[in-house]
Amino acid sequence: MANDGIWYHGSAQPVTKFSYNKVGKGVDKIHSYWGWGIYFIKARERAEKFGEVVMEVNIPPMADIMWTKVTKDQLRKVYNGMVRDKVKLPPDLEEKWDVQVWGADTVIDDIPEFYDFIGRLLKVREPKRISDFLLSCGIDGLRVRNDVNDDILVVFNDMIISKPKILGNSNDTINKSNMGLGGGGAAASLATSASHLNKMEKYD
Repeated sequence: MANDGIWYHGSAQPVTKFSYNKVGKGVDKIHSYWGWGIYFIKARERAEKFGEVVMEVNIPPMADIMWTKVTKDQLRKVYNGMVRDKVKLPPDLEEKWDVQVWGADTVIDDIPEFYDFIGRLLKVREPKRISDFLLSCGIDGLRVRNDVNDDILVVFNDMIISKPKILGNSNDTINKSNMGLGGGGAAASLATSASHLNKMEKYD
């Protein structure tokens, strides 16, 4: 299961509703390291280190989250989206994605690399445009582990996020903050390696 229920977001102020459209508009600008979106983390104690207001949300099990390996259905969704948008693709790409013949240690086995690979195919560098495209294909988000084994969820589709439950807050922190409702706070700051950004040339 890619999204086993409860996730946490630490912030400087409470959020009543997470909004993808407001990502990047607040004080905390770290919202795109693993992909543009709303960031959550599995461990509450880790969220607490990045904001005195910790919120708990539920993500339904049926949400289409890319995790561990891009599935055949997800590959088909992305391929169909590229055909829809008239993206120029390598001639053998459909066959590769359809039967998953890339094998071990390829881009579909590494979610951050796959995200960057999509950007290369689209010929865009802005993470928001990559996430916008994946969202238009029906992909709700992605899930990764960083170098210190934090379990991080990046959500594109804010409709899958339940109403936040406030678990803790600090009035002093809240009064000093002007953070956007899109979030991007706690979990976004937990990325520790950019090595995946340099591995895409072999997938051209």
